[in-house]
Amino acid sequence: MSLLVSGIERRDANAFFVARRVLCDRISAADAWLHEQLLDAAFDDTAQTVCRRRLAISAAGVPVVYSYKCSPRDPANFRMLAEPGGTGITVAEQVQLSRTLIDRVIDHLAWENARVPANAILDVLLPSDPDFYAAWHGGIGFGLETSERRPELRVYVNVRHGDLLARWQRLVDAVGEIADERAEPALREIVDVASPRAVPAGLALAIDDRGVTGLRLYCGMTDASAAGATAALPGVLAAAAPRIAGFLTSYVESFGDLVSQDITIAYDFVVRDGLLHPTVARYKTDVYCELVSKQHGERLMAWVEGQLISRGLDPSCLYRFLNDVEAAFGGYALQYVSLGSRDRGDELTVYCIPGDPAKWSA
Repeated sequence: MSLLVSGIERRDANAFFVARRVLCDRISAADAWLHEQLLDAAFDDTAQTVCRRRLAISAAGVPVVYSYKCSPRDPANFRMLAEPGGTGITVAEQVQLSRTLIDRVIDHLAWENARVPANAILDVLLPSDPDFYAAWHGGIGFGLETSERRPELRVYVNVRHGDLLARWQRLVDAVGEIADERAEPALREIVDVASPRAVPAGLALAIDDRGVTGLRLYCGMTDASAAGATAALPGVLAAAAPRIAGFLTSYVESFGDLVSQDITIAYDFVVRDGLLHPTVARYKTDVYCELVSKQHGERLMAWVEGQLISRGLDPSCLYRFLNDVEAAFGGYALQYVSLGSRDRGDELTVYCIPGDPAKWSA
């Protein structure tokens, strides 16, 4: 089995990883092993004729997504999203497959510090009865980011199910597994500013040998506007409001109005020594680009370049990344452009679906 209905081949993913490994010069044996595990899971699809599950990480049905983060602080790490199981299994089966993969990673890499808190959070978010997954799509997705010291695995859980009150309660309860009473003001503020204009969409946790090291709360904006996104900004990052408003206003002026759910916002928390640091460390604004292919993306890339230059960021490394994607996969499309705002500045990330769009499944 080498070819998926998406037209993406496993060997192309391996070639891209090798190309980036040489460029990044900081990918270890642990990184390579974890990448292999994620590819094994993501490409485990025997060209099913019946689709039993819709993928969540990629609107094109491609099982891997690559991204490049432009930041004055971070090196050119390898970053990949992957969704296990293909489309031929149910969501309940996909969740079980993914949780087995998490256990295998923890066992192989000796990340025992991550086992208890990660499972506690997932147990809150995911029902134990398979029947509850009947109307769900997606399941669990994964992200790999390399670094100079260690690989980091990110676990993404879709929470777009149930009524709004139940969704918010699940998110707060999940955070409560690694938080104490000091986190209550920050969580209350998020609910207060986000709930009038956004709906809970997902939760992500970052794990490595230290345990759970980060937590992210995702919300889909029903008010997909610059005003909505800045109104949902936590007070600790209020100084970023003009930059976020400028980013979104410029996008709308260049490409047209955004509709409900075209903007996803996220609140990032750091976890230290197993306990949530009770302050939002970063506010993330993702803009859905409607799968702009390379052949039709010149205007979008020109806009991205302008956004980078205005923030003092060098676009040349991003272009090198996109050239590497095209060389390995024969094409790509841009899915999201993301602005991450911290108290010390911005970083811009581009999410790229590999492959020739003409070969993607409908």
